[in-house]
Amino acid sequence: MAVLTSEADKPTETHEQPAAYDESVDDADARPARTGRRPSAPALAAIALAVVLACLITYSLLRIAGEEHYQSCVAAINGRYGTASDPLTRLARVNGVKACSNSPF
Repeated sequence: MAVLTSEADKPTETHEQPAAYDESVDDADARPARTGRRPSAPALAAIALAVVLACLITYSLLRIAGEEHYQSCVAAINGRYGTASDPLTRLARVNGVKACSNSPF
């Protein structure tokens, strides 16, 4: 009885020589090259402009929030003391308004 075997099943003999080490090749060249490219000048300018605008918008929003906080504090003090105009009430109102701050926190 004949046994059929494919060419892949047959043992093959290979005599591979180890690659010779080339001392002239620097090890730094063995590292993979960087695939990322440096952004162009217009791209960097756009990023810088976006960062500056984000900072200005954040600053403006914090200033608006601080002013709203201050105005609500003054309105609360005026509501507390009403329209009374005696010296003691005026002093309390002035001290209360001085205690208000523009900090939004």
